[in-house]
Amino acid sequence: MFKDSKITAITHYGDAGPGPKGAGPDWQTERIFIPSAERGRSLRSFDVSVRLAHVFEYAKLHLLGDLQGRSYVDISKCRNCGRKTLLELHDLVRQIQHASPEEIPVEHGARYTDPNVLSVHPAVHSLLLKELPVSVRLENALQSRGWKTLGDLHGIDVTDLLKVQNCGRRSITELRALVSAASGGRFSATDSVDVRAALRTIAEEINAGLSRLSSRNRKIFEARLFGNSGNPRTLQDVGEQFRMTRERVRQIIRGTIRRLRRGGGPRLARALELGRLNANASFAR
Repeated sequence: MFKDSKITAITHYGDAGPGPKGAGPDWQTERIFIPSAERGRSLRSFDVSVRLAHVFEYAKLHLLGDLQGRSYVDISKCRNCGRKTLLELHDLVRQIQHASPEEIPVEHGARYTDPNVLSVHPAVHSLLLKELPVSVRLENALQSRGWKTLGDLHGIDVTDLLKVQNCGRRSITELRALVSAASGGRFSATDSVDVRAALRTIAEEINAGLSRLSSRNRKIFEARLFGNSGNPRTLQDVGEQFRMTRERVRQIIRGTIRRLRRGGGPRLARALELGRLNANASFAR
């Protein structure tokens, strides 16, 4: 994505030629500031050159907020990003900083804030989608695009997902709720090494997951694992009670365990891992 060649031609004012109007001699190394009210705006809404648009794509810059804190030197490392492209970007940033919304060059009909563009908080970019609670339908849609982490969703236009087979408005609503919950810390794993705290987490997440099950599936799950006296019951026994085949009982139990694990997210996954490691250490003594 980035050049390996030296970039001294744009790292020093004297080598780069005249800088932008009103900019200081070290403008290339300055950190870009984007007003907070503008950071959720899609970069695709701006009428920029094809080359600058490609720079945004190569650098995985989707929102104005993705430019926040970067320097022009950083961006210049992108392929085919020369002095003219940097000047265009600098001019755009200056207009955003100082101009009124009506004076910012946007494509005809573009919204001031694009509600269809997802913004994922940087703190949760590394969360794995396979560890998060999503429906099978949404999971298939995300996998079809090759996305593996929440960070991969940052800056995407959710209307593009509607083109994926079997992905409708309900899946988009689910995706928005997932991103919102993750950004709010719902799936953040704890770094605690306290086994008791891990066990509490496991119990809390499992109870929360069971509360989201249908009444029938919860009873089937509890009957299979705990029975009437705290002991597991056979698939055949549970099937006869609920008038279904043992294979159907197996499918419900497998699906319930999957939903419980996914519903707890990384928080439950880390707690289970800590519990497993502690159990192994105890056996080794």
